[in-house]
Amino acid sequence: MSDPDDTAGARRVDLAVARVLAAAPAQARIVVAGLADDRTGPALHPVVTRLPGVAPGLLTSSSTRRTGVVLLTDLTPSILAWLGLGSATPAGWSGRPLSVPPEMTGVAGAASDAGAEARRAQLLDVQTRSATVQPLVGWFYGLGAAAFFVVCGVLAARRTRRVRTACAVAFTALASLPVASFLVNLLPWSRSSHPTLTLVAALVGCALAVATVAWAGPWRRHPLTPLITVTAVTAVTLALDVMTGSELMIASLMGDFPVVGGRFYGFGNVAFAVFATAVLLLAAAVIALSRGVGVPGSTGSSAVQSDRGRLRNGLALAAGIGLAGIVVDAHPSFGADLGGPVALLPALVLLLAASAGVRVTLARVLVVGLATAGVVGGVALVDWLRPAQSRTHLGRFVQQLIDGSAWDVVVRKAQQNWELLTSTPLALLVPVALVVLAYGFARPGSLVGRPLAAATAGLPDLRHGLVAVLVMAAIGFVMNDTGTVIPAAAACVAVPVTMTAWLRAAPGTPGSRAPGTPAPPSPTRRPRGDR
Repeated sequence: MSDPDDTAGARRVDLAVARVLAAAPAQARIVVAGLADDRTGPALHPVVTRLPGVAPGLLTSSSTRRTGVVLLTDLTPSILAWLGLGSATPAGWSGRPLSVPPEMTGVAGAASDAGAEARRAQLLDVQTRSATVQPLVGWFYGLGAAAFFVVCGVLAARRTRRVRTACAVAFTALASLPVASFLVNLLPWSRSSHPTLTLVAALVGCALAVATVAWAGPWRRHPLTPLITVTAVTAVTLALDVMTGSELMIASLMGDFPVVGGRFYGFGNVAFAVFATAVLLLAAAVIALSRGVGVPGSTGSSAVQSDRGRLRNGLALAAGIGLAGIVVDAHPSFGADLGGPVALLPALVLLLAASAGVRVTLARVLVVGLATAGVVGGVALVDWLRPAQSRTHLGRFVQQLIDGSAWDVVVRKAQQNWELLTSTPLALLVPVALVVLAYGFARPGSLVGRPLAAATAGLPDLRHGLVAVLVMAAIGFVMNDTGTVIPAAAACVAVPVTMTAWLRAAPGTPGSRAPGTPAPPSPTRRPRGDR
């Protein structure tokens, strides 16, 4: 069909299917699948089955783990399984047999017209979300970047206390946009008569709600409150989402789209970058709090000498936050991410080592690399030990190593990353930016390093956190297919929260003072003889 609104064409298709159903034997298995059409652009297609002994419901497969969404590649293993030839499925085949979840088959009235209409409404909801959100992705990133530079321009033009506060609030709201892009899917915006407008309004509302929490209440005066609030809400939201089925990530502005056929569960690259950045910066903020940063009468970074016990507790809590993030990311039933822990674990170790004053050497880097490989390999092996239909891509990669097809997967992912990197001149700026930032952090006195040093002055642990984010983004960029998006997504959180922390706490800026330093004495009239 060329036009989805072609009622006459849809009626012709229905009549053709009805003739097949009338002529087919009662025990025949019938599959009607939309494989392609002449519409421009990608679209979701229907697949409908009539299977003997299977009650009405919504199809799913272990490829997607999503009720109502399956893959085209699921049809071949399904047909072979129905014919008793499941073992004939080619090795390395990504599809899995179709099924109807038990919770759908036992619903009273599932075979009624009302049950059919409910299933149809659920599928239309998935279609509406996908069709509405995907065209807005470019606008989301473009307008977000434009808003960031506008706020920077306002701050550069006038840096009074009131303007600084307003810009800090604006940066907090911009840092809240990534988590807001997921939170909006808690709302039924796709059922609105104007889904695009409703989505935009809900997105802005969710971002402002997170920013309001950061700037309201008795905790608002602490310089790290906006950073802690945004990163904590982001990390907790994404962790709970992947632990409960990744409902918020599907068809979201910073998630994955069913029409693309990428990730349907767990962490995709963009969501992982947002989650990992939030975890690392939250851990860095916890360490900063243990030093007494922002607490009246404290000595900021020198608190490591006065209260080593508090610092040890802060490092332990930061390590716990980071390890919890790694477990969520790597667990086959949660994040199911193969490349994520490879990037997140070394970054976490670097953050903890830098904050504890441990020197990073080549030998220690090799030990961390081997430990990371062991952790990821162990998780993948545990996943492989599960039944084949229950494995995620972690366990399937182990099977591909056994079958000898893993190299093809590695080459394909490398080709995808290279094609994405060379697709536009803008994408080529990603590795350049990573190198420039690495040089700036390594050389604080350089042209690039001086602004970075100024932005984190008085907040050494924030600087360590940003370096950890940079390491995570660089490893993720190299290790993942479409890894180009990881540094860009990480910057969407890291840059605005850093600007907020700088405006709240950095020394030498108008209307503020270094964290933990006492306020300057009020000016007094000097004796006449001193004039």
